[in-house]
Order: sequence, then C-alpha cells, then structure tokens
Amino acid sequence: MLKSIPRRTNATFFNFLENLYLPTTHGGLPRVAFRTQLLITGFMKNFLLFALIVVISSKGLLAQEVPLTTYVPTKSQLESSENLLLPERASYHRLENPAQLIESLSPRKDAPATPREFTLPDPDGRARNFILTPYQMVHSSVREMFPELLTARGYDQDRPWVSIVVDWTPHGFHASVRNGAEGHWYINPLLPGSQQFYQSFYTRELTDHAHEPVECITEEILAQPDMPDGFRPKSVGDCQLREYQLALACTGEYANFHGNTDAEVFGEMMTAINRVNQIFGQDLSLQLTLVNQVDMAGNIELVFNNPSTDPYTNNDLAQLLAENQTTCDNVIGSANYDIGHVLATTGGGIATVFSTCQNGFKARGATGLNNPVGDPFYVDLLAHEFGHQFGARHSFNSSNGNCSQRNGPTAYEPGGGSTIMAYSGICGPAANIQFNADDYYHGGSISEIANYLELNFGASCASTRSTSNTAPTVSAGADYTIPTNTPFVLTASGSDVDGDFLTYCWEQADLGPAVDALPTGNETEAPLFRSRPPTPAPERYFPRLSDLANGTVDWEVLPLVSRDMSFVVTLRDLHVAGADVYGCPVQDGMNISVVNTGSQYAVNSPNGGERWQAGSTQTVTWNVAGTTGNGINCANVDIVLSTDGGLTFDQVLVSSVPNNGSRAITVPAITQTDSRIMVRCSDNIFFDISDADFSIEQNDYDFRATINTGIACDGANIVDEYSLELESLQGYTGTVDLSTIGLPGGINPSFSMDPVALGSGDEVTVSLELSGVAAIPPGSYPFIVRASDGGAPKDRNYTLVVKPTLAAATLVSPEDCGFLDPEAAFFDWEAVPNATSYEWRMYSNPAGTGGFNFATTTNSFINFGPNLPVSDGDIRYWGIIAVDENCDPVSQSVSALIKVQFGTAPVLPVEWLSFRASQRGKTALLDWVVRQDAEHLGFTLQRRNDEGSEWADLHWIDALPGEEITEYRFTDREINEASTYYYRLRQEDRDGQTSFSPIRSVSFDGTAATVVFPNPAEDRVFLRTAREYTNYELFDAQGRRQQSGLIQDGRAAIELEALPAGVYQIKVAGAGGSAVVRVVRK
Repeated sequence: MLKSIPRRTNATFFNFLENLYLPTTHGGLPRVAFRTQLLITGFMKNFLLFALIVVISSKGLLAQEVPLTTYVPTKSQLESSENLLLPERASYHRLENPAQLIESLSPRKDAPATPREFTLPDPDGRARNFILTPYQMVHSSVREMFPELLTARGYDQDRPWVSIVVDWTPHGFHASVRNGAEGHWYINPLLPGSQQFYQSFYTRELTDHAHEPVECITEEILAQPDMPDGFRPKSVGDCQLREYQLALACTGEYANFHGNTDAEVFGEMMTAINRVNQIFGQDLSLQLTLVNQVDMAGNIELVFNNPSTDPYTNNDLAQLLAENQTTCDNVIGSANYDIGHVLATTGGGIATVFSTCQNGFKARGATGLNNPVGDPFYVDLLAHEFGHQFGARHSFNSSNGNCSQRNGPTAYEPGGGSTIMAYSGICGPAANIQFNADDYYHGGSISEIANYLELNFGASCASTRSTSNTAPTVSAGADYTIPTNTPFVLTASGSDVDGDFLTYCWEQADLGPAVDALPTGNETEAPLFRSRPPTPAPERYFPRLSDLANGTVDWEVLPLVSRDMSFVVTLRDLHVAGADVYGCPVQDGMNISVVNTGSQYAVNSPNGGERWQAGSTQTVTWNVAGTTGNGINCANVDIVLSTDGGLTFDQVLVSSVPNNGSRAITVPAITQTDSRIMVRCSDNIFFDISDADFSIEQNDYDFRATINTGIACDGANIVDEYSLELESLQGYTGTVDLSTIGLPGGINPSFSMDPVALGSGDEVTVSLELSGVAAIPPGSYPFIVRASDGGAPKDRNYTLVVKPTLAAATLVSPEDCGFLDPEAAFFDWEAVPNATSYEWRMYSNPAGTGGFNFATTTNSFINFGPNLPVSDGDIRYWGIIAVDENCDPVSQSVSALIKVQFGTAPVLPVEWLSFRASQRGKTALLDWVVRQDAEHLGFTLQRRNDEGSEWADLHWIDALPGEEITEYRFTDREINEASTYYYRLRQEDRDGQTSFSPIRSVSFDGTAATVVFPNPAEDRVFLRTAREYTNYELFDAQGRRQQSGLIQDGRAAIELEALPAGVYQIKVAGAGGSAVVRVVRK
C-alpha cells in the first residue's frame, strides 16, 4: 500500500519564520519544495495579514466566536450580474473582523487541533452554535506558501448530528451545514471576491438550475469486482477512516473563471473538496487530501492559469481523460497520488469506474460546468464523478431524454433519481424528480463503493487511520405480506455502543426494466419509490403521510398488482473524534410480498366532514378487503387519531382489536377541526387513513363574528351593520351574555338580543348597533365583542371606521381654460383618499344644466380618445364626483366645473419643455424650462393650497433676454408646513395671449412630495418620493398594472422603453399610505 505524503499539521507564522531563516535539508527527495526560496516569494504578500494574526493570537484560546452580524444588502448587491448563486430567500450578514476569524480557524503551532465555539446565522436569521476544529487537507508546502487557505469541520453544539465544514480562502468565508431537519444550508460570499458581505441560504432556495445539456459518460473499461446480491448487507469493514491522496488539476479556463492567481484558484478547488469531504466522511468513511505541492517556481502544481498553454482540451471531456492521466503522472508522479481529477468549464463529467488506485487509470476523471460553483457543481457533478472513480455506477431507472447512461444492474431509483449517482434534473420533464441532487449517496451506491474500497483494488492505496468509532448495528425487521394499493410503514431498530447520533434511510432495492416516467403501479418489477434523505426517525411511511393527507403523488407509487418488493435501510452514525467527523454506515434489508385480494383495504368512516362530540361513542368502519387471510393474516388492528390533518398519528384510541371492519371508540375530550383516523394492522406494516379532515367538538357554543367592520361616513351618528352568530354544539343549552370592550367614550352599543338563550341545536344571529359615533374624530377604532356563559369568555375582534368627509377632486388636465384635442380626449385629476370610483361629467354651460355627458371609472383619469362627441371650437365645462361605495348610503363629493376648449391652442411665443416643483426644507423650489421668442413678456406664478380651489397670483417673473431655450427658477418661502401647495404658470406675450403650464404640487406634511422627472419622458423616468414609501406600481390608462418595483431611500428609476406612448399613473405605497403621480410616455 502506498504511504501518504507527510503532512505538517501546524503551519503558523512562527513556523513561517523558522523556515525562512533556518537551513533546510532536502534529503534528495525529488518533489520536496525549496521552502526558503518559496516563502521569501510569498513573504511580502502575506506579511501584513499574519502580522495582525500574531498580535491577535497572543490572546490565547478565544471564547465563543460570533463573526457575522446582520446586514441589509443594497439593491445593486442583490441584482449584481456577478452574483453566481441567486437564492430566492436568504439572510444577509457582514463579517466584522476577518483577521480574528482567520486566527480562529488557524491551527496552533506544535499543538493538537483545538475545538472552538462558533455562532453562525442560519437562513432564517437564527443563531446556531457550532464546535469547529481546524483540519488539514492540503500539502504542507501549500500551507506554508498560502497560510490564508484554511479549513475546519465540526458539528452543531445543540444538535450533534448536524455536521458543518467551513473554509477561508481569498474568496472569503464558506460554510456548509448538513443533516438538519431544516435542510442543507450554506453561508457564501454575497459577491465573488467579497470577504465582507455574506448570504446564508437553504440550497432548496436556489433558483432551479436549468442544466445545460450535461451528461456523465462513464468508461467502464476496468475489471469489475463481484457485487453482493441486492446491495445488502454492506461489508462493514473496520470503520477506519480511509484517506486518499487527490491530484486535482484544472484547465486554464477554470482558473480564469476563479480569478487566475494560484491562491484564488486553489482556494476554490479546496472549497469544492471540503464540501465533498463532508459527504464522503459520513457516507463512506473517506477523506480526500490534496497532494498538490508548490513547485520551485512558487506555483501550485496542476493549477494551470493560461488556456493557451495548459495541457488540456477544455471543451472535450473524452480528451480530458487521457490528458489528465498523462499530466498527473508527469507532474505529480504515479507513485505519489491515489486518485486524480481535472476541473473544467465545459458542461458535464466523465470518469473511469474502478479507477482509484489503478496505475495508468487513476487520474481518468473530469468534471466541468460553465458556472463551476456551489452544490450544482460540487454535488451534482464532482461528487458524482468521484463516485464513479470509487466504483459506483448510475442509480436511475429512466432511459428518457438525456438518461441514455442508465445502468440496469444498479438502477434502483425511479425516474431520473434524486441521489448523487442519479441524474437529477437532466433526463427531461417526464423523468425529473427534482432539479438538483440531494447530498447523499443511495444505499446501493454506498454498497458498491464499500465493496471496491474495502474488498478490492480500492483498498490497495488508502492510508487508513485507526479510530475510536465502533460500527453501529441495524435491523430492518421481518418480511411481510400486504394488500395491493395500500400504504405501509417500515421501521428499523438501530443502536451504537459509542452513543453517536444515528440517521436512517429506507430505500427500495428492486431492479427491473427501464420505466421512463412516473411508474403506474402496474409494474411487476422495477422501483416504485424514490429515495428520501436520511432522518433521525427509524420509520418511513410509503407514501409520505403529508402526500397521503393531501392526495398528492411525489414519485412514490403504491403497487396495484401482485409483486415482490425489497427494501434496505442504511444506518449512518456521525462520529466526532478530534478534527475527524465521519460515519460508519451499515445496512440491512427486508422483503414485502404484495397480494391482490380483489378489493381495497380502506377506512370508510370517518372519511371527511363528520362532526364528533368530544367524549361521545363513535364507530370507526373500514373495508377488511381479505386481509385476515390471503397470506396477509392480519387478525387485529389499531385505531389511531391524528389532530394535525394526518401529518402525525400519535393518539392510540384502541389497540389490537379484531380486524372485522367496525369498532366503537370513545372520542377524546378535545376540540379539533383537522382530525383523521388511521386503521393499521397490529402485527403488520400496512394501514389506511381518512381521506379528509373531520372535527371533534366539545359540548359548547360557537361564537362567530359574521360582519365585524362598521363604517360611518359623512358625520353619521349610528352604525348598525355589525352581526354575530351563536350556535349550540353537541347539544349545548345555556344563556350567553354579550358585551363590548374598548369602544371610545360616548359610543353606546346595543345588541338586538342580550342575553341569548341557546337550546340544543340552536343557531342564533344577533345584530349590534353603535350610536353616538358623530362625536368622535375620523379614524379606525378596534374593539372586542365578548360572549360569556359563566365559563371562559369568548372574544371576537371588531372594528369601527369613522371616515372624514370625502374631499372634492382636484382637476389636473385639461386645466381651466385649457385646450384639448377632440381626437385625444384625456382627463386627469388628483386621486381622492377613500374614493372607490369617480363620475366624470361634462356640460355645455358653467351652471351644469345642459349638454350632459357622463362616465364612471375607478381610476383618477379617463381616456376617451377620439370617441367624445365634441368638435373643434366647442367649449365645455367638466368636473368630477368622487364616490365612496364603502359607505351606506354612498358618500359623494363634487368638484368645481372648469372650462375646456376643444381644438388646437393658438401658437404662443413659449413652448413648455419642463416644469418641476420640489420640497427644499421649509420652502418650495420651482424650476421650469421653455423655448421662447421675442414676443414673450413673462410669467405669473399662481398657487393654491389643499384647503381651497381658487388660484391666487403669487409672483410675476419677467422674461429673460434671448430667443432660445431658457431656464427659470423661483423659491416660494411663504409656506404653511401642514399643507399641500399646487403651482402653475400663466405665460403672457405682448399681444395679450396666455397659456398655462401643467400643475405641480409640493406637500409639507413632514415628508417629501412625490415627483417624477423628466415628464413627459421617453425611455426612463426617475421617481423621488418620501422615504416612508417602499414600493411602486405603474398602471396604463386602462388601469392595468404594467410593472412594479422597490423604492430605495425615496428614489427609483423606472424603465419605460418597452411601453407604448401614452399616459400612465405611478402609485407609491408604504407604511405611511400611498400616493399617485402621472407620467406621460412620449
């Protein structure tokens, strides 16, 4: 057996100085680096970093580390195209002290690896406490040259079965947490190259990776060892940790992707292997150590930075195999590594099965992806190809689409499979179980790898490490016969003399013909049930209880025909011994015979919708379906209650009663609306549950708030629309008193019936009237209606809404005396708070008595286009009635009528180019731009506030000299801070003609006005508003939402390029309410 290359386990700054200044004896070894020369090369690069570490290390062992604090990322960080991993949801954090983190992860000089306590944030923002121990997975020369490359592993202090690996590289901090019930999660840099900002996310939150057409091409050209029948039981071996020396190479394209310097590229390679080692340790008792050294030129071996000069054909997987074997043998030396692999950026993987330890073949493995980061690369591809090199073949049973590499003797998973050696997300829609692989090996794959590494060629080169781990024991239990189309549960029993935490993984172990899509259940051979990740629970329900309860199918299909099925349970322990965190998996199996009895075993009642009285006697019925004979021989059943909709069954109502189809039970003294019943065979594994929920009710009364919101409008003094219902449950009789709590002073409640006498089966409706409402100011007033029969009272929430008088609409366009094109008739007004709709009205005279036109809309604008019955030269008067339909009777407010002239406005010596109004502290800044000629005299600035509708002249501004584009500015300092002001300009020329500018507004209520500019706009408009507003929506003239987005610090840029020309409304909203502005797309 080849010896492992010597390792230095404690490369620190003191070791660095020692090697720098003391002579080094090379001993004639051909691959020993000249450390003095190399460390001088790296000295200046790392001096500042490690000088800081030396200062910190003087503190000795650190207490609990909390390196990451909560951080709110910027929009640009979240939307950056450089973000390689884009989870749908994450928590975000800042690394406050990188030097301290580096020091904590660094091994101590001449001392055993020391565990440290770390607190890290999970994706939900919860603090998780971990015990981490530094460990070495790179050659000593690399550690000395690049001491910033650090790795550690450990476990959750509160949940020791949850494993973690972390690393620090020039790319920053990475953590991978595995085995928790919440799912696998990562901590990764938010952006490439960022060592300060991080995101914590579940791998399931990653956007489904649409695989480029990747495919694994296995070269099974080597002699295959004999496999145990049915992959069970696994040869346990000696539970020793096997270590293999990995020669890991990369193409120049891969190096360019990851930054191109040796530290950056090798750091990412180390992150990948650290993640793979996390899986290998627990599933295979195996660890990879990177054998690459630093050469005499100061470069890390097999890291090729130049695509033009590297020895690889990056885009040809088959060519990469031969090239990598030659390169690894030439650079590393065949005797100095156990397994070799090359990383690329082409899509897919290729490997020679059973190649580990076999000279001339052991470097025949290649993996590539155009985005080679994260679990889609580390797990789906890299761990998959390593699995081949260690002796595992494909485990999926579909040959659909891209699943052409099916291997019949190991096709244990339906469809494309979901474990590492399957084809998750690759086969095609009909066969895809999920888009990415779960991070564990199928039990069949573990058996294949164990067979090769422990009993065949793979055992010839491993460096084994004696450990304190003792193999756990597991029993899959007896064999059973069950009826067709019937759920069942398998339960294992396991133990471990070491007291290590155990996880169980039940998997089907049947082979058969390929089934390209979801099995139908009519297959007499082939797998029907997908693999599911290991869990601390020793039992697995087939199908999952949640799917049974919901009537869904997730690649678990019950057999509809008579057949035999085999199942194997894989028991994994998680053993922690110093820096080693690994497992020693064992397996056991059992068989199931499925018999068609001619009918369906099923629960008949309760089967959904029933109402049982607590404490009453009820009858459970089921269809026995021949299960007392037919080789099933189920004499007795248990009846079990679920109180969470069928997700768990933990209340045994009766046990071991005759399997005769009917049993009276006593209903527990509980109140529950989502109850289910399970009838299971007492000495078998099959069962059935209620198809839907039923309720268990106490002898009590029910109190329902049927109408719990009342609205007072226009000074109304009485609100009488409230109602409630009282219902007798399960024969209840009694007297219920009603009262209110929390009403404002002066409000008088009156119930239509109080107290309420309930007889058995009664259902009574009661109305509530509030009087004295006119005396309280507008607002929302929550209160409680309480019902009490002398026992515990029942409270229900009610609300009184008092609305202010509906304000009159402010007309915006066309303005008073303005012109309007009869072929493009568009009317616009300010939205009125609480208005639910508007009535647009137009008359032929200012009194509003003739030539009536009418239309309704829910928008604060209406667009008639060319369809308004007017002509050039017509004069009309228009206004708006705002309506609040939530009031009873309906509340209305009527605006003033203003004059509009249809036709083209006369040519004036001013062309309005822009007009803006904005808040500047306690003043309003107005600026406008016009194109003017010599006939222009000047402007009258007019203003009105939100308390009146009359325009007042505020200031005269003389025309500036020149016949060109001219900018004007004026500051209004006469401001009442509690008002909204509206501004317009009346332009005047020498012959007396005038024209009005658009109307602009500024609010002085403690927040900034909402403005858009430029307006009109072409491709983009900028929004500036109050900080209280956090999001916006853009609507077209028909009220259809066109887009929406976030407002950051009161600002947003809105793209209009894809929209047709027209008038749009932008609605901004947030904690402080909402506002609407209009924008014109030219």
